[in-house]
Amino acid sequence: MAMGVVIMLMLLAGGARITHLGLVSLAAAFLAFLAIAQKAYRLRRITSFLNPWDDPLGAGHQIIQSYLAFGSGGVFGRGLGEGRQKLLFCRAAFGLHLCRDRRGAGADRRGRGAAAVLRYPVARASHRPHAEGFSRMLALGITSLICVQALINMAVVTGIMPTKGIALPLISYGGSALVVTLAAVGVLLNISKETG
Repeated sequence: MAMGVVIMLMLLAGGARITHLGLVSLAAAFLAFLAIAQKAYRLRRITSFLNPWDDPLGAGHQIIQSYLAFGSGGVFGRGLGEGRQKLLFCRAAFGLHLCRDRRGAGADRRGRGAAAVLRYPVARASHRPHAEGFSRMLALGITSLICVQALINMAVVTGIMPTKGIALPLISYGGSALVVTLAAVGVLLNISKETG
């Protein structure tokens, strides 16, 4: 899903027609609908997202714990490491984002928004005449991938989307995701230095 959105953004930036992208998106949505309808576990994931209290100890567990963490933490959270959902409520209390009732949950989102705003100028700056088109598209792709992953993760944690298993870049538990994101940020910084 994240890669599909990034590919669409890059195609749009590369000059693809919106009508063509719209037709591809409709076809992809139809195929996704068919794939979900064919398998019971996929349909269960969607229905548990719509009403997680039907199966609070199974498919709805993650989203219910997210609701409780946000509700008990409030706007500013309890403080780093002070979250209560990690105390026997989270099945895998690794990383910093799984138990969001910590101080700065709102600050985390604001920080990610600021980082996204700062990364997109790198993609814009590499659009200068002396920069290669490849560098511009690479910067746009890396920035879009990091931002789309963050948006999807935050949408899942707040209950706007069904669970996806996408890590929050640079925060979530998961070594391979962290290594790939750090490498991508390194490439982005190199593009910024070369086109700066």
